[in-house]
Amino acid sequence: MNTGAHDAGGGFTQSVGANAARGVAVILAAVAVGALLMWLGYSNDNVEATGDDSAQVSDDGGSDDAAQTTDDGETASGDGGSTTSTEATTTTTSTAPAPTARPQAEVNVLVLNAAVGKPGIAGRGAKIVEQAGYTSLEPDNAIQDQETEVQYAPGYEFDAVGVAQAFGLDESVVVPFPDPLNVDEPGDAHVIVIVGLDGKIDI
Repeated sequence: MNTGAHDAGGGFTQSVGANAARGVAVILAAVAVGALLMWLGYSNDNVEATGDDSAQVSDDGGSDDAAQTTDDGETASGDGGSTTSTEATTTTTSTAPAPTARPQAEVNVLVLNAAVGKPGIAGRGAKIVEQAGYTSLEPDNAIQDQETEVQYAPGYEFDAVGVAQAFGLDESVVVPFPDPLNVDEPGDAHVIVIVGLDGKIDI
């Protein structure tokens, strides 16, 4: 009987010891797992911090502040600074073409006799006009005698110069139409040749 009681007590002691060993093992395992989890969390924090602090490189291989050159030769700074233009300004000055004489056939010329004692001189002057290629109107007598002039309607100054040259005269006798004209019926004359008293036209 005493031997059985002793055996029962020894089994209880062994059971308690085994349970204590298991408890220690569980605690150690829990500590190891906690340490592992803490280590993993610390490593993740380091990875995120490293990712946030790392330098980023732009896609075009240059820094954001690098200067860029535009197609029209302007240099623009990446930080929003002022731009400098290298384009040259070209100034073009246009000059209006000088007025020129019309074709002779388009100019109507009237020859007037304004010189006493020279009958028929206007008719002879009309032939000179025709020979020069101008359109000669019917010659006539002036209302009153006066000096030689080659008069022109507005816009026919250069044509009048050509008519004067046909008579061997220079530009000093070329004047605009006076008001009034020295003829009753000028018709559609563009240029009037006054054969005057001074004898500059002697034909």
